[in-house]
Amino acid sequence: MELTIEQIIAKKDECIERFKKKYVNIGSKFLGGSVKFHSLDRGELADIRDMIKSDSEKGLLYFIYLSSDTLRNKELLKSYGFDKRDQHKIVEKLFNEIERQKIIGLLEELNGLSTIDPDAIYKDEVEDLKK
Repeated sequence: MELTIEQIIAKKDECIERFKKKYVNIGSKFLGGSVKFHSLDRGELADIRDMIKSDSEKGLLYFIYLSSDTLRNKELLKSYGFDKRDQHKIVEKLFNEIERQKIIGLLEELNGLSTIDPDAIYKDEVEDLKK
């Protein structure tokens, strides 16, 4: 069924909501509490995808780092001795590899990267378009 312009306009609010920044608190037993994370915009996700292609470990650390204002806090970074070149490595100081894998999974879900309905996009049979 081909959508009408009115039907697409009727979905406007849902479309806007779909791409709004989302937040999640991720808890750590070791740290004794939660760290707030947020979804990333398309440009940031594209940058991370490119980074992962050239250096997967650095790209994944940066994905976690960029997703949390808390982890990018200047006071926190300074207290752990990080400068501008290696700030993303704060993630290694706070979370072990298994914890980082779990966080990445949660961030992928938050950003809509892990759950794709195989039927969400489909080929709609086209009748004779010459009519």
